[in-house]
Amino acid sequence: MREVILGGRESRNYNFVQYEPLIWGASEQGLRSLTSLCGYVPTGGRARVPAAPFPSGVRSINELCGISAQFGGGHGIAQRVIGLQKESDGGVWREENSSHFEIDGPGGEYLNEISVNLSNKPPNGLKLRTNRNREFIWGDHQTGVWETFQAPEGEIIVGMILTFGKGVGRLIGNNKYTRTKMRSLSALTMPLGIADGD
Repeated sequence: MREVILGGRESRNYNFVQYEPLIWGASEQGLRSLTSLCGYVPTGGRARVPAAPFPSGVRSINELCGISAQFGGGHGIAQRVIGLQKESDGGVWREENSSHFEIDGPGGEYLNEISVNLSNKPPNGLKLRTNRNREFIWGDHQTGVWETFQAPEGEIIVGMILTFGKGVGRLIGNNKYTRTKMRSLSALTMPLGIADGD
Protein backbone atom coordinates (compact mmCIF):
# COMPACT_ATOMS: atom_id res chain seq x y z
CA MET A 1 0.00 0.00 0.00
CA ARG A 2 1.32 3.46 -0.90
CA GLU A 3 0.49 6.79 0.79
CA VAL A 4 0.35 10.11 -1.09
CA ILE A 5 -0.01 13.33 0.93
CA LEU A 6 -2.38 15.97 -0.45
CA GLY A 7 -2.15 19.61 0.56
CA GLY A 8 1.61 19.61 1.10
CA ARG A 9 3.56 19.16 4.28
CA GLU A 10 1.95 22.22 5.84
CA SER A 11 -1.27 20.29 6.36
CA ARG A 12 0.62 17.58 8.20
CA ASN A 13 2.32 19.61 10.95
CA TYR A 14 -0.13 18.67 13.68
CA ASN A 15 2.17 16.27 15.54
CA PHE A 16 -0.22 15.61 18.40
CA VAL A 17 -3.31 14.94 16.31
CA GLN A 18 -4.28 11.31 15.77
CA TYR A 19 -4.06 10.01 12.21
CA GLU A 20 -7.18 8.03 11.33
CA PRO A 21 -7.04 5.52 8.46
CA LEU A 22 -10.19 4.59 6.55
CA ILE A 23 -9.40 1.58 4.37
CA TRP A 24 -12.25 0.11 2.35
CA GLY A 25 -10.33 -1.82 -0.31
CA ALA A 26 -7.46 -3.79 1.22
CA SER A 27 -8.89 -6.80 -0.62
CA GLU A 28 -10.92 -7.54 -3.73
CA GLN A 29 -13.79 -8.51 -1.42
CA GLY A 30 -13.71 -5.09 0.27
CA LEU A 31 -13.66 -3.24 -3.05
CA ARG A 32 -16.53 -5.33 -4.44
CA SER A 33 -18.58 -4.85 -1.27
CA LEU A 34 -18.26 -1.04 -0.99
CA THR A 35 -21.66 0.58 -1.54
CA SER A 36 -21.28 4.07 -0.06
CA LEU A 37 -18.92 6.61 1.46
CA CYS A 38 -20.69 8.98 3.81
CA GLY A 39 -19.37 12.35 4.96
CA TYR A 40 -20.58 14.04 8.13
CA VAL A 41 -20.79 17.74 7.26
CA PRO A 42 -22.67 19.77 9.86
CA THR A 43 -23.76 22.99 8.20
CA GLY A 44 -24.71 26.20 9.78
CA GLY A 45 -23.29 29.54 10.60
CA ARG A 46 -21.52 31.96 8.35
CA ALA A 47 -17.97 33.27 8.17
CA ARG A 48 -16.74 36.66 7.00
CA VAL A 49 -14.42 36.31 4.01
CA PRO A 50 -12.79 38.58 1.39
CA ALA A 51 -15.47 39.89 -0.94
CA ALA A 52 -13.78 38.72 -4.18
CA PRO A 53 -15.27 35.22 -4.38
CA PHE A 54 -18.30 36.10 -2.23
CA PRO A 55 -20.02 39.37 -3.15
CA SER A 56 -21.85 39.39 0.18
CA GLY A 57 -18.59 39.00 2.12
CA VAL A 58 -19.87 35.89 3.94
CA ARG A 59 -19.94 32.18 3.18
CA SER A 60 -21.69 29.17 4.69
CA ILE A 61 -19.61 27.02 7.02
CA ASN A 62 -19.46 23.41 5.85
CA GLU A 63 -16.84 21.44 7.77
CA LEU A 64 -16.05 17.76 7.07
CA CYS A 65 -16.03 16.17 10.53
CA GLY A 66 -16.13 12.45 9.75
CA ILE A 67 -16.31 9.81 7.03
CA SER A 68 -17.73 6.29 7.02
CA ALA A 69 -17.58 3.43 4.54
CA GLN A 70 -20.61 1.15 4.14
CA PHE A 71 -20.52 -2.31 2.64
CA GLY A 72 -23.14 -4.67 1.23
CA GLY A 73 -23.27 -7.97 -0.56
CA GLY A 74 -23.65 -10.13 2.52
CA HIS A 75 -19.90 -10.45 3.08
CA GLY A 76 -20.16 -9.43 6.73
CA ILE A 77 -17.85 -6.41 6.42
CA ALA A 78 -18.76 -3.93 9.15
CA GLN A 79 -19.14 -0.21 8.57
CA ARG A 80 -15.89 1.70 9.17
CA VAL A 81 -15.92 5.21 10.67
CA ILE A 82 -13.30 7.90 11.24
CA GLY A 83 -13.67 11.36 12.74
CA LEU A 84 -16.79 12.18 14.73
CA GLN A 85 -18.11 8.93 16.18
CA LYS A 86 -18.29 9.14 19.98
CA GLU A 87 -20.73 10.92 22.27
CA SER A 88 -17.81 12.87 23.74
CA ASP A 89 -17.21 14.26 20.24
CA GLY A 90 -20.72 15.63 19.92
CA GLY A 91 -22.93 12.58 19.60
CA VAL A 92 -24.15 10.39 16.82
CA TRP A 93 -24.28 11.50 13.20
CA ARG A 94 -27.53 13.19 12.30
CA GLU A 95 -28.92 12.04 8.98
CA GLU A 96 -29.64 15.63 7.91
CA ASN A 97 -25.89 16.33 8.16
CA SER A 98 -24.82 13.13 6.39
CA SER A 99 -23.98 13.23 2.68
CA HIS A 100 -23.86 9.83 0.96
CA PHE A 101 -21.81 9.07 -2.15
CA GLU A 102 -23.21 5.80 -3.50
CA ILE A 103 -20.56 3.59 -5.11
CA ASP A 104 -21.31 0.50 -7.20
CA GLY A 105 -18.45 -1.62 -5.85
CA PRO A 106 -20.24 -4.87 -6.79
CA GLY A 107 -20.43 -3.58 -10.38
CA GLY A 108 -16.74 -2.65 -10.55
CA GLU A 109 -16.85 1.05 -9.64
CA TYR A 110 -13.94 2.36 -7.56
CA LEU A 111 -12.26 5.64 -6.63
CA ASN A 112 -9.44 6.78 -8.87
CA GLU A 113 -9.10 10.46 -7.93
CA ILE A 114 -9.14 12.58 -4.76
CA SER A 115 -8.89 16.37 -4.58
CA VAL A 116 -8.63 18.75 -1.63
CA ASN A 117 -9.71 22.40 -1.57
CA LEU A 118 -6.73 24.48 -0.46
CA SER A 119 -8.37 27.92 -0.54
CA ASN A 120 -7.67 27.93 3.20
CA LYS A 121 -5.01 25.86 4.92
CA PRO A 122 -5.65 23.26 6.18
CA PRO A 123 -7.82 21.69 3.45
CA ASN A 124 -11.50 22.60 3.78
CA GLY A 125 -13.11 20.53 1.05
CA LEU A 126 -12.77 16.98 -0.29
CA LYS A 127 -13.76 15.82 -3.78
CA LEU A 128 -13.91 12.16 -4.83
CA ARG A 129 -14.10 10.84 -8.42
CA THR A 130 -14.67 7.28 -9.62
CA ASN A 131 -13.57 5.34 -12.69
CA ARG A 132 -17.06 6.12 -14.08
CA ASN A 133 -16.39 9.89 -13.94
CA ARG A 134 -18.87 10.42 -11.13
CA GLU A 135 -17.81 12.86 -8.43
CA PHE A 136 -18.94 14.03 -5.03
CA ILE A 137 -17.81 16.93 -2.83
CA TRP A 138 -17.86 17.32 0.95
CA GLY A 139 -17.07 20.60 2.67
CA ASP A 140 -16.33 23.89 0.94
CA HIS A 141 -16.73 23.55 -2.82
CA GLN A 142 -17.79 27.07 -3.76
CA THR A 143 -14.30 28.51 -4.19
CA GLY A 144 -10.72 27.62 -4.16
CA VAL A 145 -7.64 26.06 -5.52
CA TRP A 146 -7.89 22.28 -5.69
CA GLU A 147 -4.95 19.88 -5.45
CA THR A 148 -5.77 16.63 -7.23
CA PHE A 149 -4.24 13.18 -6.93
CA GLN A 150 -5.07 10.61 -9.58
CA ALA A 151 -4.13 6.99 -8.93
CA PRO A 152 -1.26 5.89 -11.19
CA GLU A 153 -2.05 3.48 -14.00
CA GLY A 154 -2.55 -0.01 -12.60
CA GLU A 155 -3.43 1.26 -9.09
CA ILE A 156 -6.65 2.31 -7.40
CA ILE A 157 -7.43 4.35 -4.30
CA VAL A 158 -8.26 1.91 -1.51
CA GLY A 159 -8.48 4.29 1.43
CA MET A 160 -7.52 7.58 3.04
CA ILE A 161 -5.73 8.78 6.15
CA LEU A 162 -7.21 11.92 7.70
CA THR A 163 -6.66 14.00 10.78
CA PHE A 164 -9.47 15.88 12.48
CA GLY A 165 -7.93 18.47 14.72
CA LYS A 166 -9.38 21.95 15.02
CA GLY A 167 -12.43 22.24 17.23
CA VAL A 168 -15.58 23.65 15.65
CA GLY A 169 -19.21 23.93 16.70
CA ARG A 170 -18.66 25.56 20.08
CA LEU A 171 -21.55 25.01 22.49
CA ILE A 172 -23.10 28.21 23.78
CA GLY A 173 -22.10 28.93 27.37
CA ASN A 174 -20.17 25.68 27.67
CA ASN A 175 -16.95 26.71 25.89
CA LYS A 176 -16.57 23.15 24.53
CA TYR A 177 -16.23 22.04 20.95
CA THR A 178 -18.84 19.61 19.70
CA ARG A 179 -16.67 18.21 16.89
CA THR A 180 -13.36 18.57 15.08
CA LYS A 181 -12.85 19.24 11.38
CA MET A 182 -10.56 17.78 8.73
CA ARG A 183 -6.96 19.01 9.05
CA SER A 184 -5.02 16.81 6.61
CA LEU A 185 -5.52 14.04 4.10
CA SER A 186 -3.48 11.33 2.41
CA ALA A 187 -4.63 8.89 -0.27
CA LEU A 188 -3.79 5.19 -0.06
CA THR A 189 -3.32 3.23 -3.29
CA MET A 190 -2.65 -0.39 -4.27
CA PRO A 191 -2.17 -2.26 -7.55
CA LEU A 192 -5.38 -3.47 -9.21
CA GLY A 193 -4.37 -7.14 -9.00
CA ILE A 194 -4.69 -7.52 -5.23
CA ALA A 195 -5.49 -10.89 -3.71
CA ASP A 196 -8.77 -11.88 -2.07
CA GLY A 197 -9.12 -11.90 1.71
CA ASP A 198 -8.75 -9.25 4.38
